Amino acid sequence: MKQLQPVRPYNGKTSWRTFKLYFERVAKINSWVTEQEKVQALALALEPPATDLLRDFEDGSPTAWNDLWSTIEKRFGSVDEARTAQRSFDNHKQLDSESLQEF
Repeated sequence: MKQLQPVRPYNGKTSWRTFKLYFERVAKINSWVTEQEKVQALALALEPPATDLLRDFEDGSPTAWNDLWSTIEKRFGSVDEARTAQRSFDNHKQLDSESLQEF
C-alpha cells in the first residue's frame, strides 16, 4: 500500500505561487486525480490566517478547485508583489548615464 505524502501547511506568509506548484507535485505523487480530492486536501493544508478563506467557501461547487486558488491569489497575491518589488529595488543600480531623478 502506498503511503500518502503529507502536505506542508500554508498560512499566506510565503508565495502562493510557490505553494501551488508544491501542492500540485504532492497531489500527483498522492494520486489525487479529482478536483474534489484536491480541494479537500488543500483546505486541510491551510492554517490561520489562510483558513479564513474557507469561511464562505462552497467546496461542493463544480468550480471549487479554481475558485479556491483564485481566492488564495486575491488574498495573498500581494505577498509575491511586495517581495518582487523589493528584490527589484535592491538589485537596481544607478547607471552612469542616469540622473538621480531617472534613477
